[in-house]
Amino acid sequence: MDSVTVYHANSPQPATELGVSLGINRLSLSVKATPTEVWCRIFEFVATGAFRHVLLLCKICRRWREIAITCGSLWNNIVVFNPRVVHITMVEMWCRRAGAYPLSVDIFASYTHLRSTTNIAVMLCLFSLIMAQTNTLHSFSFTYPATLITPTTLPTPSAFTCLRKLVLQCADYSEDAARYLISLFREVQLTRLECGSLHNVLAPPPILFDRPTNSLTHLRVDVASPADVPLLLSRCPRLLTLDVFFNHQRGETVGVCSFETALTCLILRGDIKAKIALLGRGLFPNLTTVDCGNNALDDMSISPIVLAQQTSGFRLSKLTASCVGDSLDQHGAPDCLLALHTILGHLTYFDVSLPAFSSRIDQVLDLPNVREMVIRFNSYKLLPAPFVIPQFRVPNLGRLRLEDCSSLMDQVLDHLETSNCRLKEVSIKLHNNIRPNDVHPIRFLRAPFASVEILDITGPLSAYLLELLATTPTVFPSLACICVAPSMFCTDFIHRIRMQRTLIHVKIAVRS
Repeated sequence: MDSVTVYHANSPQPATELGVSLGINRLSLSVKATPTEVWCRIFEFVATGAFRHVLLLCKICRRWREIAITCGSLWNNIVVFNPRVVHITMVEMWCRRAGAYPLSVDIFASYTHLRSTTNIAVMLCLFSLIMAQTNTLHSFSFTYPATLITPTTLPTPSAFTCLRKLVLQCADYSEDAARYLISLFREVQLTRLECGSLHNVLAPPPILFDRPTNSLTHLRVDVASPADVPLLLSRCPRLLTLDVFFNHQRGETVGVCSFETALTCLILRGDIKAKIALLGRGLFPNLTTVDCGNNALDDMSISPIVLAQQTSGFRLSKLTASCVGDSLDQHGAPDCLLALHTILGHLTYFDVSLPAFSSRIDQVLDLPNVREMVIRFNSYKLLPAPFVIPQFRVPNLGRLRLEDCSSLMDQVLDHLETSNCRLKEVSIKLHNNIRPNDVHPIRFLRAPFASVEILDITGPLSAYLLELLATTPTVFPSLACICVAPSMFCTDFIHRIRMQRTLIHVKIAVRS
């Protein structure tokens, strides 16, 4: 490949030195004349760090190979999912070609992958190779058995001059791993630390954070009690994101703290009582994002969020919560949702899990600033016809995602229609046990871009979808499906879907 030719049929003719042929503007751009930096940016966009994409670029032509080999940003991301098929020489080549670029390494090694002594030897060799990149290792994510961590395989912590992100997932406990990681944490100026299974990998937070750490801005701790959180915040004054999993076996209470933190994002997982104890202390004046996970929040557990907002004065812009649980009756659910009205006014992103109510709710929830919204139901079981959902007034909504709400989709779309919102993007995800009547409302989607994702397509549903696409050509331009195989309709369905010219993007997966 020596040149790239670009044709502009409708533009005015350029100067004669650019080359004019048969009335069509022909701009011939030499590959060799194009700056190498331009090709590197193009390659970075195309390759996206995947082994096969980067190696494919080297096979196009000699010039592309020369550029790709010297472009260190193409080789600084290494991902190993299965040590049984990894080639150490290839990893060495990637480390060598990355040069001085910050190196990002993700290694996933489970007991399944390490059943044989050969695989263990390969993993130890790979681990030693990565540990040798002390001057360039910037991000390291490691899922491993603790038996791999021994003093003989680890360099001194002070050698990691570039390490900023550390993600660890461990299956068992190791004294050597705990001591080494504590010393590593003290010596290296980490900005992001994610530790899975803290009770197995690391010492408890009081030991790990025995002195202030000014560099840490992101921390994920999978096991902690509410009493440990103030300590974490006091020892990490620059912490912006805290992702905490509460262990219900530890029931210490949270003491009153006199300091204020810079925390803006709080992700709470695990025991719901621990979440309540933490949110009620008013430690987060700068909080803008709260993610309560999948725990069902009733009116008793939402009140601390409202109280914390009143005492700390924070203004939430993003909220993710499961506002009501399946175990609550229809009388408690609306009160729980309406209790959030004091903090909903400032939201720009709202991700909520809801049940269906057996009686219509007269009060409408105002969400004047919400621009992106995710609505899902706690169960994707088919619901009787009398069930309804709460109404939202979202005049500025631009992006909507509906999950597990097939039987109530018509109500959702009706509510949004009455809200006069101007949707720009709609995506719908449907689970199995879907009937043709359940997906009928998608023909009324009015967004300029709408995508539909359907899991476990059955024969009758596939026939209905084909009919829907044929009768309503502008229903949605994007479709993602997962077909259950083997089935008689699967091959024909895939063939006919591919013939639909109205679909811009089609993604079909076959699951056995």
